[in-house]
Amino acid sequence: TPPPAPPARSQQPDIFASLTFEDNFIGGGRPATNSSSDSKDQVQLFDKIRMPRHGSKGVLLKESLGEGMEVQYAFIRQDSIYSKTMSVVELTFLSKVEVRDIHMTSVDVKQMEVRKFDKIPVLHAHQSTTANLHIDFKGSERKLKFSIGTTDRTYPVTLAPKAGDLLKSHPMSISAFDTARKRLTGMQETSFVTSKETSTE
Repeated sequence: TPPPAPPARSQQPDIFASLTFEDNFIGGGRPATNSSSDSKDQVQLFDKIRMPRHGSKGVLLKESLGEGMEVQYAFIRQDSIYSKTMSVVELTFLSKVEVRDIHMTSVDVKQMEVRKFDKIPVLHAHQSTTANLHIDFKGSERKLKFSIGTTDRTYPVTLAPKAGDLLKSHPMSISAFDTARKRLTGMQETSFVTSKETSTE
């Protein structure tokens, strides 16, 4: 008698099949469905996949140097409203004293493109506020030097991106990835194992 047929392998839904290069996980969007018969499991599986909202974080201006005002920064993993080549940096302003007319000045662009954060008219004592800075680093890890100004003070600061902050996500199906990989000839390849799900912050 012929040997028994091997058990059928369970098919995992290809949740990336309908994604384009411009699709983004950050906004909580889901892949476009092709028919009403798409399973609930497919939607639930996609909902588990999220990228961390922030890249590198740090302190741009220390409280001791800012005379009571501290400025923190965080690279945000989302598309800029100005250009897809721009990185979004969220600045958080905290102060122990009242500060007025917070703005960005003395920007040393060095072949970079910069969209300044909106002026903050007033930051009351023991409060905080955020503002977004948009920067096109032109694919380089060069530092952005500028000053944070107030009514009567200026504080020089330097913002340095890490290589990972300059990368953009390009979700694609497994088949599209395999096709793109075959075009990459003459390059070295490194493999590693990671979990299927990415934790959120």
